[in-house]
Amino acid sequence: MLSPKTLRAFAALTAWPLVLTGASGAVPAPTQAADAEAEVATDAPARIALADLARVHQIGSIDVSDDGSKVVYTVRSVHGDVTDRDGEVGYRTQLWFADLAAGGMARPLTFGSRGGDSPALSPDGNTLAFVRSGDEGREGAGSRQVWLLSLTEPGEARQLTELEHGASSPQWFPGGESLLVTSSVPESKLEGQPPFDYERPGRVFGDAKAKDDQEDEAAEETAAEDDAKGAPDADLDTLRRFLDGEEDDDTASVLFDLDFLGEQGLAGEARYAHLFRVDATSGEATELAGGWRGHGGARIAPGGDQIAFVGLPPVTTHPDRIQRSSIWLIDASGGEPRLLVDDQDWSFGSPRWSLDGETLYFTADDEREPTYAQTELASIPAAGGAWWRLLPKHDRDVQGLHVVPAAGGGEWVVFSSPSEGQQMTWGLSPAGELVQTLDRPGAVLSFEATPEVQVYALSTADNPGELFAVGPEGERCISAHHSDWLAETEVAPVQWRWTEAPDGTRVQYWVMPPIGAVAGERYPTVLSLHGGPMVMWGPGSFSMWHEWQWFCSRGYGVVYPNQRGSNGYGFAFQKGNYQNWGAGPCSDALAAMDAAAAEFDWIDTDQLFVTGGSYAGYLTAWIVGHDDRFKAAVAQRGVYDLATFFGEGNAWRLVPYCFGGYPWEPATREILDRESPFTYVADIHTPLLVMHASEDLRTGVSQSEMLVRALKVLERPVEYVRYPGSGHDLSRTGDPHQRVDRLGRIYEFFERYRSGE
Repeated sequence: MLSPKTLRAFAALTAWPLVLTGASGAVPAPTQAADAEAEVATDAPARIALADLARVHQIGSIDVSDDGSKVVYTVRSVHGDVTDRDGEVGYRTQLWFADLAAGGMARPLTFGSRGGDSPALSPDGNTLAFVRSGDEGREGAGSRQVWLLSLTEPGEARQLTELEHGASSPQWFPGGESLLVTSSVPESKLEGQPPFDYERPGRVFGDAKAKDDQEDEAAEETAAEDDAKGAPDADLDTLRRFLDGEEDDDTASVLFDLDFLGEQGLAGEARYAHLFRVDATSGEATELAGGWRGHGGARIAPGGDQIAFVGLPPVTTHPDRIQRSSIWLIDASGGEPRLLVDDQDWSFGSPRWSLDGETLYFTADDEREPTYAQTELASIPAAGGAWWRLLPKHDRDVQGLHVVPAAGGGEWVVFSSPSEGQQMTWGLSPAGELVQTLDRPGAVLSFEATPEVQVYALSTADNPGELFAVGPEGERCISAHHSDWLAETEVAPVQWRWTEAPDGTRVQYWVMPPIGAVAGERYPTVLSLHGGPMVMWGPGSFSMWHEWQWFCSRGYGVVYPNQRGSNGYGFAFQKGNYQNWGAGPCSDALAAMDAAAAEFDWIDTDQLFVTGGSYAGYLTAWIVGHDDRFKAAVAQRGVYDLATFFGEGNAWRLVPYCFGGYPWEPATREILDRESPFTYVADIHTPLLVMHASEDLRTGVSQSEMLVRALKVLERPVEYVRYPGSGHDLSRTGDPHQRVDRLGRIYEFFERYRSGE
């Protein structure tokens, strides 16, 4: 709930007085079950089932009208029966709407397979711009385009844009007569030469294209078709055209970029985000910013005369070798971009204009400590000058900036920060004071702040996500995506604790008991580990909500810690895993397990299990290579040999960032071998299930093959599961059938080794 202190903070943040009477708690969403409470009171509540994966809806982006009267947001969910092996299942993202002025509950705006996302309400709040696939038969068909839907007049949405390469990220100009959109243009469609080193010695961009001029017109006429296709036994230019055609036909893939791996295949052609201004009536699009430059995170100034965007710094180095970004400005009528802020030691993003357009707020990351430095809040005069770090002592990541008026003048900068298992919102006051504007057990998934209302999606231990609005009359839940279902379903509670590792490191962890636990009985318990490594878990971790609750419904307890290296505890704790991915985090995780077992007598220490994915797959393998307490373990999509990971994973920069060098350097190689679970494979005796998606190129698959092969040679109990056609995010966004299969197999494997089974 919102405490009176938090409500007072929000009152100061907004430009209106807030009535605190009766504002001691949230108003729960109405449920049909509430009307029938007497009838269901005697019935045993349902428990979370595997099939309930399809009932968990994810609230995404939110947009609130300028006057705070309307809100539109996205909801993503599984469509289809996940238990029907032959049925078609997938995901759909739909738009939902709530009339805040009328006090109404949210209702769906879109239906069917096309859905919609990226909502943007017009300045008057009467028209909604959003993105969905374009109509067949129109220019840009097959690409995602911007659509408009009237919220005051009946009728269907109409497609506004017809850009060849699609349109995304719609944003209204003041006045509502036009929109700013982004189109992702492939480099093969760009003119001229790249302004950076193309890193292909002996070749020039576009040199394989067919010549437009021929000295002999007769020869051009007779050889036009052969010239366009090229030929293998010809001059060099013609041969290059032939080879270029072979690439187009997928005969060969030619790679000369540093980052040549995507998520599930080789990296495709580079694309650049170009900015277009689109007339809201005719759909006519005018390019404002293009060329060999990406224009990300664009934001229109309050006066509509300038646009701020994020782009590469002004250097001639290949983009793959640049891990920092700068803030640029461009006139709303187009023209040459102007560099506003750049620093070789810092990377900047998320520009947001002050209310008067005189200042630009943005985020800043210290590139001297990649992956460890906390993202900061910064500002600079829009006219140029020195930039300032506004909250250097906050020691938490700053995410999702919003600028809103303050009572009595000035403005607040509102943002969210992860901290000790919670993701809450904070505000920088006009006086420069940091105030926590929302404090609840859980995680704010997304939020939008306006002068009249703050709307946020909140995930908690007992509900994976509802939408809330807080305004002059307090807080109100305005959705019922899960509340009706969960009113008749028993979910496990969560308790948080702190403990210390043997070296004195303080570790936060959470404990969930099995549902239906009987006093005096002891139950198997899963130690669930998070990946990242720089990630934070807590009671509002949406991606794990269904999995944890399902294990509790099957009679297992769950313990999940935030070991050193986790986000949400400041720079020092996050860097605690530098050159120390194994021993330190392992001791933290086991300390949490020991402390939980010492306090909660329902934990059966003879029936402990451990699992985790990505970095946590690494940590699972490390733990069972150094500790024999677990009955069985499941290592998912993990990294097991760090030197190999450098070559086969697209997240390869974690090697130099976290270990200080490269595998060919003797000192670094010694560290990588020391920190690799594969080094200790002969010490693994715990039954191990290894899971990997076959197209996972974030960590790479060969390391899991190495681990399994070694354990088979050693005649240790190991089983290998591969998921065809899926990538690293299978457990979160993968094929729903495979997600159900994955959970079922983990449980089945644990049950084989559960005492008495």
